[in-house]
Amino acid sequence: MGIFGGKKEVADQDMDMLITTIETIDKPFEPLGLVTATIIKAHDPNPEVIAKELAKKAKEMGADAILGFRYDVRINAINWTDQVGYGTAVKFK
Repeated sequence: MGIFGGKKEVADQDMDMLITTIETIDKPFEPLGLVTATIIKAHDPNPEVIAKELAKKAKEMGADAILGFRYDVRINAINWTDQVGYGTAVKFK
């Protein structure tokens, strides 16, 4: 999927949702709000899992894309990982 492509816009066929790390896009849009996803105690950190969860939540809000995607993972002492992702859900005009 390659969601960390800098300014490159990426659309995953499975998600049918544009998710990008940039804050704006050259297309009129209306921000719908912050969308977040958290996975606690995962064995293998994977930003694609978080991105798919964000896409699902953003679609429920009526969004066409997620701008400003951010991803964080923390590993604790017993090899569990906590993953968090967030971004701004937007609707194209």
